[in-house]
Amino acid sequence: MASRLQSHRGFELATLTALASVLVSLSLTGCAHQPSAPSSTVPTSPSKSTGEETPLAHYSRYTLIEMRPEAPQTDLLQQVVDVRIPATATSSVGDTVRYVLLHTGFRLCEDPAIRDFDSLPLPAAHMHLGPLPLATVLQLLVGRSWALEIDESNRRVCFSRSDAGASTNDTARAERRPRAAAVAARAFTGEHE
Repeated sequence: MASRLQSHRGFELATLTALASVLVSLSLTGCAHQPSAPSSTVPTSPSKSTGEETPLAHYSRYTLIEMRPEAPQTDLLQQVVDVRIPATATSSVGDTVRYVLLHTGFRLCEDPAIRDFDSLPLPAAHMHLGPLPLATVLQLLVGRSWALEIDESNRRVCFSRSDAGASTNDTARAERRPRAAAVAARAFTGEHE
C-alpha cells in the first residue's frame, strides 16, 4: 500500500510539473511582441487651422501624435502663465513684470519710461494673476494707458504710452466727477434719488 501511495504522489508531482511548465511557456509567448515592419507611408491628418496635411507619429502602442508645434510654442505671447506674488510692502509693478518674464523667453527693454513701473506699487488684485496668456497678464499689470510692444527679433517686451487709454481714462474721470459731486451734495442735504 505504501508503494502505491508513493507512485500516486509521483504521478501528481509529475503532472503538476508538466502543467506548470506549460503555463510558463504560454505566458512567455503571450508576452513576446514582434515589432511590425515599419510602414513606408507616414499617416497624416488634416490640420485644423491651415487645411494642410500634418504628419502623425506613433508615440506608443495606441497613441498617435501630430508632428507640429502647439500655438504657445510658435507665438510666445500665447503661453499661459500663472503668477502668485507674495504680499510685501516693496512689490512694484516693474518688479512683477520682470518676474513674469523670467522663464518666458522675453526680457523687459531698458527704456526710461519703463522705470515709471518701479515707482508704481503692485495692487492687491494683481498679487495672483492667471492662468492667463502672457500678453494679457502684462497688459493687466501695466494698465490700459500703456501699449504693449514686442521686439520679436531681440525678444524684448516694451511699453509705450497709449494716447487712447489716457484719453479714455480722462473722459471717464471727467464724467464721474459731476455725478459724484451731485451725489455728495444730495447726501449732505439729505435728499435721495
